[in-house]
Amino acid sequence: MPAGATSAIAVTITATTLSGKANSAAATNNQDFALVCYNCTSTADFSVRSNVCANKVCAGTPATWNLSVAAQLGFSSSVNLSATGLPAGATLTFTPSAVLPSGQ
Repeated sequence: MPAGATSAIAVTITATTLSGKANSAAATNNQDFALVCYNCTSTADFSVRSNVCANKVCAGTPATWNLSVAAQLGFSSSVNLSATGLPAGATLTFTPSAVLPSGQ
């Protein structure tokens, strides 16, 4: 990939028997490994978490979820909260509509 480009990648790990190691289901010689990234960079970003993963809401009955927005790697900008893909007739309000992430 060219410098500055991003892309999703798939990593496939195939096990092999190292010389002198047993090859059986009962073997206790698990092999540890590490994935190493050279010339990798990380950029400042933020994460959003909710206290509820999924919920059902009946028509006419409001529901409330608490969100936490956390800074990662020095992120320090305000985060504007919005949602898309709501069902017809549904409304969603963020209060406040913009937050500064915790952990700055």
